[in-house]
Amino acid sequence: AQDEEHFTFPSINYWNNTVIGNYWDNHSTGDADGDGIDDSTYIYILGAADPVDYLPIYGAPFHDGGKIHIDGNQASGNKSWIWSSTRAWCSGSGASDDPYIISDLTIDAENDGNCILIGNSSVYFRIENCILLNSGSGSMDAGIKLDSVDNAQLIGNNCSNNQFGISLYLSDNNDIIENTLHENYYGVGLNYSDSNTISENTFVDNTEYALEENSVGNTFENNYCIPPLTITNVTSTNANGTYRFGETIEITIQFSDIVYVTGIPQLTLETGDNDAVVDYTSGSDTNILSFNYTV
Repeated sequence: AQDEEHFTFPSINYWNNTVIGNYWDNHSTGDADGDGIDDSTYIYILGAADPVDYLPIYGAPFHDGGKIHIDGNQASGNKSWIWSSTRAWCSGSGASDDPYIISDLTIDAENDGNCILIGNSSVYFRIENCILLNSGSGSMDAGIKLDSVDNAQLIGNNCSNNQFGISLYLSDNNDIIENTLHENYYGVGLNYSDSNTISENTFVDNTEYALEENSVGNTFENNYCIPPLTITNVTSTNANGTYRFGETIEITIQFSDIVYVTGIPQLTLETGDNDAVVDYTSGSDTNILSFNYTV
């Protein structure tokens, strides 16, 4: 079934085609193959042309506030992408130019498991503008959890009061952009997850801003923390005094939370007429950065 606008006729209905049909609250015969389409056509439509709906939606298509679990290994059933795409809360086909889109949902996990869990998926999809609250307190429970996932975009979501706002496990090449991560234990978690981009997110009052373990090539850029990171201590391997030319002095700076280094940070020291530039050496993914100054 399909409805189209027309200049002459406000609404023209096309019933006998391959477009997914409508949901009829008086029609529910079964869905043996689990594709989200009722196994029987819907024939109770008034009209001179004897219209029928060949692809009526099976089951209520509207989101009821419950948790969502999609498993890319499943070809049918209510955890599959094909079934999900027949629901009002998910559109698209999973192609790079037509990703699945899950948007504008509010899900409260009520302190049990994940609000949205996507697993074993390499199709293209976006989760955007959702409010995701109160995950369980398990080691990887999250507002949004990706497990063995590539090609996801998580954009503009509000993840609050979760163990992890967003958690990635065995998941590569995903984008986490412009999300608000509020009062979670960890804002973002990455474990065995590489080459992901975490950009322009706002971290607000999380116990820890982020956790990155067993992961390489991830990019953290232009994220904003409330309250902001502060320097809590500065130490040096050498006390004040006279130094020999060529001597190396290590300077360590301790921050109030973990720091992820991208680019090449530098310190500038006032050493007289000409300031000295001090090169960063190590410390990314910790709260202490080390710099070496060669006299």
